[in-house]
Amino acid sequence: MNVPVTFGKKMVNSMSQNVPFRWNATAVFSSWILLAGFVLLPGTFASLKMIGVNVEAGREYYYFGQNTPLLCLATICCATGVAGIVYLWVRFRNNHAWLLDNLLG
Repeated sequence: MNVPVTFGKKMVNSMSQNVPFRWNATAVFSSWILLAGFVLLPGTFASLKMIGVNVEAGREYYYFGQNTPLLCLATICCATGVAGIVYLWVRFRNNHAWLLDNLLG
């Protein structure tokens, strides 16, 4: 017995629309803050050779990264985004339509 496509779409839409706005906003915020962390992170490890600094004089500094506050900010952004997405994934693990629309789509 085949289920009509319109019934399947209505069912998926109703599952996805029953979620309050605050959870949709949390999903959007978590995704964007994770993206911001990934955009900021490479800037903390720019090569010191490119700016003409003697690498032998500051070997620890060279290996750790150039911009420690930016590294902390990028780490906080990534951790916040991942924590939010994991929390939402666990909270709505039975609502596959909402997960696909808001976390993976």
